[in-house]
Amino acid sequence: MEVIILVRIIVPITILMYPFAGSLLSVYLDGLDWEYLRLVVAFNPILYQYTDKFLDLYYQVFEVTLTQRWTNIPAKRMANFLFCFRLCGVLIFFLTGLQEILIIFPNTYEMFFIIYEGLWFFRRKEPKFSLISLTYLLTILVIPKVIQEYFLHHIN
Repeated sequence: MEVIILVRIIVPITILMYPFAGSLLSVYLDGLDWEYLRLVVAFNPILYQYTDKFLDLYYQVFEVTLTQRWTNIPAKRMANFLFCFRLCGVLIFFLTGLQEILIIFPNTYEMFFIIYEGLWFFRRKEPKFSLISLTYLLTILVIPKVIQEYFLHHIN
């Protein structure tokens, strides 16, 4: 388990040099660690939830730092809001231990960041989103994420 945690601490540093690839890799490791630990190693899943959420916030701090270079003000504000919204949910989870709270505070931030940085990477220029297009994008992101959070934190 220590190796997994170490990898999840080291890999997010790549976000600073390669935002799109580093974020994809961090999200991939976030999903992979749970499956690996569940299938291969005896571990306490409730205790690991706290570690997992801390490590999620760790890589997202690198991401939110990079959003400050975005010149698209509506997108920057949306990213900051989504990060702070999730942060509130994680803090409530840390204080109460109620995993279900994370359904109300879904992690839409990570996919928003990846989409924005992915568009920037593939188009070779910063994306421009209007407030209306951001609203559509957020709607598309929230619905499946709430369903995923429900299965992760209520059904499990």
